[in-house]
Amino acid sequence: MAAMLEELDGSLRDFLRADVPLRADVVDIDFALPDRDWSSRLSRSTVNLFLFDIRRSASRSETGRSMRQRDGVYERLHQVPMIKLRYLVTVWTAEASDEHRVLGDILRLLAVSGDVPTQHLLGDLAELGNPVELGLGADDGLRSSDLWSPLGVAPRANLELIVTMPARPPLARKVGPPPTELEGSVEDIRATTPGVKRRRTLVEDPATSRARGIGGS
Repeated sequence: MAAMLEELDGSLRDFLRADVPLRADVVDIDFALPDRDWSSRLSRSTVNLFLFDIRRSASRSETGRSMRQRDGVYERLHQVPMIKLRYLVTVWTAEASDEHRVLGDILRLLAVSGDVPTQHLLGDLAELGNPVELGLGADDGLRSSDLWSPLGVAPRANLELIVTMPARPPLARKVGPPPTELEGSVEDIRATTPGVKRRRTLVEDPATSRARGIGGS
């Protein structure tokens, strides 16, 4: 899980740098605890994304199994629970006008972005099988503003970024291909001499989505 959180931080950093945009020679992006000691050491304009809450998503819980075919190999996937992560997004600059401008640019991007584009996903995040979904926080009882007093800094303008994604890539196990043919027989009980009559059976081929007939009528 620790590695996935690191990859998520890196993916968000690349996304913001490319799409806000936030030039690396002008603005730093940091994920440290934004307390008094951290803020006193800042020497450049900085966007801080502080991960303050991780929990299982009650509204997007996914479990169960599914099948997929990749490179000609069939795999059974065991889905894992969805989790919700909450980031406190703040901008630290010398001038309040610059702070509001950068925060507004970030808000404009996050308000229209449903997920992190795949080209910015790092490591295992690209193999999740689900998008890394993005949203803005709502008033649901856990207030990010309550963090300021423990941090020892004055409250400042902020955004609450919510990320929803699987807790880890789905567990995959190789299996044989599903059956594509089925053959059966029935006995004609109305005949004087017992006999067997072939029955035509149609089975869908999952690889080609075509039906094949087996036997004769």
